Amino acid sequence: MFKEFLKDKSLSEMLACKRDRAPFPKAKNRESWNALSDNIKAETAENARRYSKTEYPLLRARDFIAFVSAGSRVAYEKPYFERRKKLIAAIIHECVFYDKSRLDEIIDGLWLICEETFWGISAHNASASMGVSAFYAHSLPEKDDPYIDLLAAQTGATLSLALSLLSQELDEVTPLITRRVKSEVLHRIIEPFLHRDDFWWMGVTRKDINNWTPWIVSNVLVSASICEDDDWKLQRVISRAMEMLDRYIDTLPFDGGCDEGVGYWNMAGGSLLDCLEHIYRLTGGKVNLYDDEKIKAIGMFPVRAHISGEWFWNFADCDAKPKLDAERLYTYGTLTNQSALKNLGCEVRTREESVFPSDTPEFYRVLCKVFAPKFERSLCDEPAIGSCGLEVFAKKAGDIYAAMKGGNNNESHNHNDLGEFIVYYRGEPVFVDAGNMTYTALTFSDKRYTLWNTRSMNHSVPVINGFEQISGSKAAAENVTIESDGISMQLRTAYPEEAGAASYLRSMRFCDSKVMITDKLSLNSESEVEWVFIVREKPDIKGSQAYIAGLKLSFPYGMKYSVSEIPVTDGRMAHSFPGSLWRLALSDGGQSEYDYKFIIEKA
Repeated sequence: MFKEFLKDKSLSEMLACKRDRAPFPKAKNRESWNALSDNIKAETAENARRYSKTEYPLLRARDFIAFVSAGSRVAYEKPYFERRKKLIAAIIHECVFYDKSRLDEIIDGLWLICEETFWGISAHNASASMGVSAFYAHSLPEKDDPYIDLLAAQTGATLSLALSLLSQELDEVTPLITRRVKSEVLHRIIEPFLHRDDFWWMGVTRKDINNWTPWIVSNVLVSASICEDDDWKLQRVISRAMEMLDRYIDTLPFDGGCDEGVGYWNMAGGSLLDCLEHIYRLTGGKVNLYDDEKIKAIGMFPVRAHISGEWFWNFADCDAKPKLDAERLYTYGTLTNQSALKNLGCEVRTREESVFPSDTPEFYRVLCKVFAPKFERSLCDEPAIGSCGLEVFAKKAGDIYAAMKGGNNNESHNHNDLGEFIVYYRGEPVFVDAGNMTYTALTFSDKRYTLWNTRSMNHSVPVINGFEQISGSKAAAENVTIESDGISMQLRTAYPEEAGAASYLRSMRFCDSKVMITDKLSLNSESEVEWVFIVREKPDIKGSQAYIAGLKLSFPYGMKYSVSEIPVTDGRMAHSFPGSLWRLALSDGGQSEYDYKFIIEKA
């Protein structure tokens, strides 16, 4: 991928001149800013007005410590993000209206953030020299050992973009502001990026990298393009960025699937697009990978995972209704000439409420939305669905959509869920994966699998002889076969040896508009097996059939059943599944051989 450019060509010869490195027009370029739509201008005024009513929030040591002392991320993250959102709102207002009414607010925000000990968040606090395993050991950050986490890199880019847009206006107040910002960005971001190899997301000390790599690298490239005046150092930043991105791309399957789920595409595939744009711009268009087949496939992942409307398949830590970035989808589709991806961007845009961030405030993305092109739908063929690389089969037949996953239980953001499946009817969820919850200190700790939504007993997979699935790379689907009408896999290693599963073959097949789940188990002794189905509505059981939201589940005659309610009390999960989910458990014990079929069809 990028290594071909590093091997055969000189970056010094490719580097664009300084005037071509700024990603967006400066505020003094009034033609560009005045040309923005009335809607953008009105939204900018309202957003800035809302934030001007409050002061920049305090970032207190006690709130930072709360992650270690109480497992709370939000105590620190809420004021941390609000501080950055307020700054972004003031910067955009000044650029749009250019009336100097927000300059004091901007200077205050820049100065406050420069004074922060750590630009990252409490959940990511670690001295890089101590390694990732120390994440949860630090109650406060180290001042003299700057660690680049997701949000530190993002903060560096935010402050750098402020200089790119308004350096002249800030210098008219005092040049000490731009000087201080540059100094902090170079110290906290550029120098560690150039001289450290032990940040795990770089892919040097660890190979299991994820969205952290493109997310961080994309923001480092923004900072370097604006704040690094030494061309040789800028070349080194670009070179190291390319090496890290190659390592990241190598971890992805051939079809571009993201095992973190569609909810992470914004910061995985979408951040890779950011990187491609920055490198293209910084090299004057000489490094262009938009025609590469794997790059195209990475962009198409959300299209293949799309069910209907707001719904996407959501295995592991993924929301069933993820907040995708319409502009990134559309731009990715445009640059790689993929109409289905552009069209998904058009569809998502109809649901977007604002160009301003509701979650992690990434300034580059805000500016991309502000200067977004006109969205136009295109005619295109119906895209393929599913992901062979992730061992996910998905298909729609008539009014029924179904998907099932293989994979392994050591995936990024893993749930113990081999053989998990979902079924939607007329575009609405019936058999569901509960998906993600609000992150806490437990989420990425050794107690992760004490959370109810990560355990296999709360997925649509069996509990064998009282044992749930185990975590780890040894728990992997074997002999996975994906065909046009279904998927099959061997799941014996998903369960501990104590479960006594000599063989467990699971398959899903479409027969016309029916979905058939077949489970063949060979156990070492007669044991009870509990088949679990997580569903959106309370099942109505009649004989050997369960009626759920317009679908009928037929199961073997004589099976015992129980139905239990799972109240959805977590705010993040409630965005997709407000109210309750229901756990239908079927059992017929104890046998040593099972060959059961479960048929799902229109009621």
